[in-house]
Amino acid sequence: MPSTYSPNLGFELPAAGEQAGTWGTTVNTNIGTLIEQAIGGIAVVQITDGADTTVTIPDGATGVARNMVLDLRGSLTANRVLLVPAKKKLYFIQNNTDNGYWVTVKVSGQSGVAVPNGKSVVLLCDGVDVYVATNYLLGDISGNAATATLAVTATTALACSGNAATATTATTATTASSVTNGVYTNQFYPDPAWITSLSSTKLSGSVAITKGGTGANDAPSARTNLGVPSLTGTGASGTWDINILGNAATATSVGSSGSFTMSLREGSTGGTVIASGMAYWVKMGKIVHLRIPQLYATSSQQFMFLTGMPADIVVGTLSTLSAQRCILAGLNNTSDWLTAWIYEGASYLDLRVGAAPTNFTASSGSKGTSGENVITYMISD
Repeated sequence: MPSTYSPNLGFELPAAGEQAGTWGTTVNTNIGTLIEQAIGGIAVVQITDGADTTVTIPDGATGVARNMVLDLRGSLTANRVLLVPAKKKLYFIQNNTDNGYWVTVKVSGQSGVAVPNGKSVVLLCDGVDVYVATNYLLGDISGNAATATLAVTATTALACSGNAATATTATTATTASSVTNGVYTNQFYPDPAWITSLSSTKLSGSVAITKGGTGANDAPSARTNLGVPSLTGTGASGTWDINILGNAATATSVGSSGSFTMSLREGSTGGTVIASGMAYWVKMGKIVHLRIPQLYATSSQQFMFLTGMPADIVVGTLSTLSAQRCILAGLNNTSDWLTAWIYEGASYLDLRVGAAPTNFTASSGSKGTSGENVITYMISD
């Protein structure tokens, strides 16, 4: 009759009358290797980055999962999983992987326990899944660690005040009703109901911006720290991506604005640039207010154009007007009134002389706009 093996740790169990003259080898392997491995063995486990890592307990032979202590190593780029066999066993797990990620120890297809980076935990596999092995603390933790005299129990998490170095008391807690200088996570324990109904008495202090907070204890300081414009009255003021006229709470119209380099060209819209300057615009709904800089130069051309208008202020299709005219102060060898013609879909202004449009004079002289002019026109019906 062949040997059998223990169900959890895989020790070889020779049948009666088997292995005559050789059974000593089996006994030495069981006692000197496998039992020693199970009681005091420490194995370094390289956690695979990008896939689950599996360890086993082979029958009658050494196996990584049989070791009492599993020292997890490896350079990770995400949280990973260590799969252990579905056999009853105690594990001391040390997550010594690089880059700060968690490793979940579990039986395949189960939930297991997530072990934080840099932490050591005691886990128990019951043959189905892996659980935290302890839920009861017994020891002297009143005062500091060197002089503590009061034993404390906790079914879920301890409620502690102060820090571990100076704490004088620790109390029994079933749901971590308060944590002053600690952090409660649901990585090991079920998420208690109190988390969903936190009150101001359970949290104090500020959370740094680098930790996802505002670094402040009040709204004005938080806005300052985060660079958010301040509040005035009942609405917002400050510099935003849009211009708010009046107060945000009572504003009835919202506009946009901008600037661009306007060029004075002679002869045609693609002609030589003889002067240029910065133009500014404000658009309120369908109405544009355009401030035109003083642009003039000596020219003998009879046609002048102002170019460079951005798409935001170009006239769209108008059912009532194919062109609009605006009056400007200008030069046509001498001071004169100019008419700016604005066409549908055109990114330029066609300058003509006088309200009844005529060409500029053919003789050489100063031609263009004089002073700054503001014109108003519609971009759509």
